Formats: sequence, C-alpha cells, structure tokens
Amino acid sequence: MGDIGNFLYNIDIYNIGKKRLQLLKMVRPTRISKANSISSSLRTTIPNDIVEYLDLKLGDVVDWEEYQEKGKKYARVRKLE
Repeated sequence: MGDIGNFLYNIDIYNIGKKRLQLLKMVRPTRISKANSISSSLRTTIPNDIVEYLDLKLGDVVDWEEYQEKGKKYARVRKLE
C-alpha cells in the first residue's frame, strides 16, 4: 500500500492474455458512527471524489453488494438509475 497526499492506494496487476493491466485502487478511509440511538445501523460519509465519480445527487439511491474474494470480505456500492 502506498500514499498519495491524504489517500492510500493499492496497485493490482492482472494478466489478461498477453496483456498486463495495472489497476490503481484508491483507498479512502472514513469513520463509522451510529446512525441513531435506538438502531444497530451504522453510517459513514461518502467521500466527495466518489460522489463526483458516481454523479450522486441528494435523494439518489445506492445499492450495496457484499462479496468475498481470496478469503477477504468486500462491499461494493453503485448508483441505481
């Protein structure tokens, strides 16, 4: 893992046929907090560059997908249109 300013990054390398693809993944840490005092739900902030990348607007709906890869757990978010 490297460091660019305030961001951390990973570089994943994939071999696709005879081509080698390097994928830069930015890691944007955000803090988790309680959604409210009566629920077990949690919340976090969506970083501004992700908001811009997904073109998110107030009232948009996002979908969360959980998956495992190589024994690690991940969550993926996407804007529903």
